[in-house]
Parts: sequence; structure tokens; C-alpha cells
Amino acid sequence: PLLSLTVPFPSFMSFTRKDISFLMSSRPATSGFEALSTLKQAKVKASVQGYVLDGREYVKVRVKNTSGVIAFFTQLQLTDELGTPVRPAFFTDNFFSLLPGETREVVVDTKKTDGTQYRIVVKGWNQSRQDILVK
Repeated sequence: PLLSLTVPFPSFMSFTRKDISFLMSSRPATSGFEALSTLKQAKVKASVQGYVLDGREYVKVRVKNTSGVIAFFTQLQLTDELGTPVRPAFFTDNFFSLLPGETREVVVDTKKTDGTQYRIVVKGWNQSRQDILVK
């Protein structure tokens, strides 16, 4: 049949049309993720170093989880002195989680500017926001 409708459980509905399958749920989209709100606060230490190479500006960011809990969904952002995200900016890694004691090094590549003062923002699900001036 071109279209079939199956209701295996009262809270789910799935249907298939040719090679496309759909699954719908009457439960909220957050179902199953409630435990994330119970994560303890992680402590993340970050250091940054800016440099210029071949007419491009780079920022090397070293991030370490110094706590005993996972630093979940850590995000790095490159901003100007007003807090506006710098575009374009290319990250070797963006959203990541750090296990206790784990270190990650990320390089951000952006165009050379006329002296704009960059900042690296480090934030995550269970960690405090850090705003670090790039020197």
C-alpha cells in the first residue's frame, strides 16, 4: 500500500509512505531528558591565545573540566567587544561534552580585522558562563 497507518501504543502514531517513515508522539519533545536538569554544576577552566598567520586571525582555546562531573554541551563563541558574534568564524569543534579531567583544544579561524578586541565565550548546560578577553 502507498500509505499505511499503525497505532502500536496510545501515545505513538507512525505511518509510512513509500520509503519515508514518520513517528509522532503525544508526549512532550523533552520526554526522556528530564534527568539533565539534575546534573551537578561543572567547573571548566579555559585559556585563550590569539595569533595571526597568513593574513588570518586565529584563537586557540584550551578548555579543561576540572570538576568530578561531566561538563555537558559546552559551547564556544567568538564575539567582539560588544558581545556580538563574529562572522565568519570557523571552529575546529563547537558543541562538545567534557568528562571529568578531560581537556579539549579548539582553534577558531576568522578574518583579520582592524584591531577589534575579541572575546571567547565559554558556556554550557551545567556550567557558568565565562567571558575571556583574547590577547
